Amino acid sequence: MNITEDNWYQYKDQIITDIQESEFVAVDTEMTGLHYKSLGRFLSQEMVYASHRLSTSKFSVTQLGVCPFFLDKKTNTWSCKPYNIYCFPSHSAQDRSILSFEVGSYAFLSKHNFDFNTWIKKGVHFQSIDKWNKKTQSIREEIKELKEKFKKDINIKEIAFALNPRRQYIPIERLNEEQKKEFERVNKLVTEWLKNEEKDLEFTIKDRFLRWFLINHFYRTIPEIYFQNNYIENNTLIKFELRKVTEEEFKEIQIKSLERRLEQSKDMLGVSELFLNFNKILVGHNCFLDVFHLISSFVGPLPKDFSEGKKKMLEIFPNIFDTKLITEITDQSILGKIGKNSTGLGTLFTDTQDHELPKIKFEEEFTSYVSSNSCHEAGYDAYMTGFILLKLLQVIKPNFNFNIKEELLLEYKNTINLINCDYKLINLESDEEVIRNLDAKFHISNLPRNWRNKDIRKEFQIQGIHTKPRFLSKNSVILTIAKEKDKNIFIENFIKKKNNQNATYVIKYFKSYLQECIDFFN
Repeated sequence: MNITEDNWYQYKDQIITDIQESEFVAVDTEMTGLHYKSLGRFLSQEMVYASHRLSTSKFSVTQLGVCPFFLDKKTNTWSCKPYNIYCFPSHSAQDRSILSFEVGSYAFLSKHNFDFNTWIKKGVHFQSIDKWNKKTQSIREEIKELKEKFKKDINIKEIAFALNPRRQYIPIERLNEEQKKEFERVNKLVTEWLKNEEKDLEFTIKDRFLRWFLINHFYRTIPEIYFQNNYIENNTLIKFELRKVTEEEFKEIQIKSLERRLEQSKDMLGVSELFLNFNKILVGHNCFLDVFHLISSFVGPLPKDFSEGKKKMLEIFPNIFDTKLITEITDQSILGKIGKNSTGLGTLFTDTQDHELPKIKFEEEFTSYVSSNSCHEAGYDAYMTGFILLKLLQVIKPNFNFNIKEELLLEYKNTINLINCDYKLINLESDEEVIRNLDAKFHISNLPRNWRNKDIRKEFQIQGIHTKPRFLSKNSVILTIAKEKDKNIFIENFIKKKNNQNATYVIKYFKSYLQECIDFFN
């Protein structure tokens, strides 16, 4: 089901309820870009983290796929509700945020029929929970300060100035001749109205700049009136409604206005409201970047420190499962039963189609994907992810009980797959994979561009010492000394060789190069 601004408020509460009542929630995101900088981003877990963290600060989510799965324990069958939510960042005159787009991602989305007009015109606006918390706290403080001010003996003009100390003054010279005539008409109308006993006054204008001018004029010069202004008749007219108020009424209006803003503040969250107090099982496929975007876009920025970042990820999503990781670390003799051709999402979905158990169906109103292949639409990809998880677990352990405390699931819980990295996974609950010795690892740059592995081995060959080169670019490598005890022999021989041959290449400890990369991303 497609969710846009047109039907967001119709389905928002239902989506939240579905998430809360589900056994697990499968997710997927489509984005405006993947990786902002590529320098050494797969050299270590820290670099993967730093790279992903930077990318999520530059790119945005365009579509969010949320697919809750439900288990009917009487029949042991599953059902699901795939939601495909178009997301567009909240924006205003005060918010000058910039939306970046990677050209490759633009072409990719276009190739897979992404509806850019729906995204821009009708995408559900969102701001992060962190921003929302700050804004609501600011409103609460404003209410508190206002109540303190109202306890003092000050008149309405003083109150109005206290409420709007930065209200911009617009000189009348900014108006053109026609606007000045219209202002004189309105000003005369309001002046006469203030003299009589009538309580209310209504009038309309057409000019939008004059509307801005009048709002500032009323705030500065006639604070004893309460006014509203709204666009009417297809935004061609602007209607002003003025009402005289007493000092007590004025105070009450101001407090109630702020309290109403506080009550309505959840509307500012948009899609992010789905992730308030999220405590369900979250399932993704190769989902490290997806999880980063869910947090960065809808919750708040991740810390720079890798260890602190892992802690925050677990605070927000305490139960994460990665179907790509499951296929990578499970005994292949078991997974061979599904005829696994690759670990890609689409291929795995096709490979698991022939397995009858468990039974999985779409709920009513959610059958649009029954006969369609909508790969790379976030809602459909989320559905495929959850489908694959259930089929995989059924193959690995027939008739399993979906309980995250089961030993079967503990093996996969909060462990996320990594690609093109020396480490195949990140365990969010353990630092075991992080602890390693980098002293026997070196970065060598400025090498001849035509060199290959054999040239590297020949150049740095030392009798009895095994070295493992790995190219980072056409003229740089990471060279690992198999045994740490041999590092000093390697360094001594390397220095001699370089000095004797006047070599131009540069060698440094890998941990020094790694720190440079991390600084580069941060």
